[in-house]
Amino acid sequence: MGLINWVVTQLSRQWKGRRQPIVRLFLRRLIGAITHRYNPRYSTCGRCNRPWNIAQKHDTSYHQSITGRDAGCFPLCEQCWGELTIERRIPYYESLWQLWLESPPMNETWEDILIAVEGGG
Repeated sequence: MGLINWVVTQLSRQWKGRRQPIVRLFLRRLIGAITHRYNPRYSTCGRCNRPWNIAQKHDTSYHQSITGRDAGCFPLCEQCWGELTIERRIPYYESLWQLWLESPPMNETWEDILIAVEGGG
């Protein structure tokens, strides 16, 4: 998988300027489509679909759990999270929230997550 990341880095360096983020996202999505077939048990980034054993997740902490640890979620990888504004991140968090609602019980609330996202987390 290190080879795949190296290829993406080399190709993205070829396209400088305005189109570079679009090319990077395209390449990450291509990698996501290929690698997810070989890693079907891993969930993926909501934007580029790379599995979590390939992509670095961006943790968003939204409150402390009963154990004293931060509770959090990661609907986006670090690269996708960094390319989006706060307003453009919210739909990915909301999509994850909708998935969570299908398998309650949960201690989380949408408001906790939204506040964390809007706070830049």
